[in-house]
Amino acid sequence: MKIRLIIGISLLLVILALLYVFILSDKLEKAYDNASYHLSEEEKSLLQDGDIILRRGYGFISARIVETLKDTLNISHCGIIVKIDSVWSVVHSIPGNLSLSKDDGVKVTSLYNFIDDAYDNSVIITRLKRDNANQIAQKALTYAARKVPFDYDFNDNDTTSLYCSELIFLILKNEFFLTPETLGAKKNPPPFSVFTNPDFFETIIKHR
Repeated sequence: MKIRLIIGISLLLVILALLYVFILSDKLEKAYDNASYHLSEEEKSLLQDGDIILRRGYGFISARIVETLKDTLNISHCGIIVKIDSVWSVVHSIPGNLSLSKDDGVKVTSLYNFIDDAYDNSVIITRLKRDNANQIAQKALTYAARKVPFDYDFNDNDTTSLYCSELIFLILKNEFFLTPETLGAKKNPPPFSVFTNPDFFETIIKHR
């Protein structure tokens, strides 16, 4: 009975994720024309599902994140790249006060909307050095379909809500047994620079 229940729940999550992707695809395709920070066609050809995108945003909160982390990279936000009906998009977790829809948590946005809020030359895209790194994108979409809320407490021990890098770390831990410490983080919250650790990640695009 328990096995049937688990299978049923898993199928439901997959169906919800596919439905979520279908509904979003039309909206995401229209976002490109409104963005001012673009990737070149050559750069877009390098992208793959599951790539990790880093950027620094404008505003007080972004500045505070950079100041607090004191990282070697001046980065304030991150997400996971996914391709939805031939449109490149990003799964990320964002607080409600930064969301135009006034809700928060894990959501999907156009890649171009994601980087449109970036400082010039602040975007970095990296890829986990694993053959099945595209699993990161698949798992990220399930969290978006479940509408997991934003973690305002930044509590890594509670996965019922997630902040931006916590989403990525959770997937890396569950799918690849990689923790922030394994990736080289020596403090909490872990700095964004761990996603550029050459022992685990390949840098695909770097606007610096």
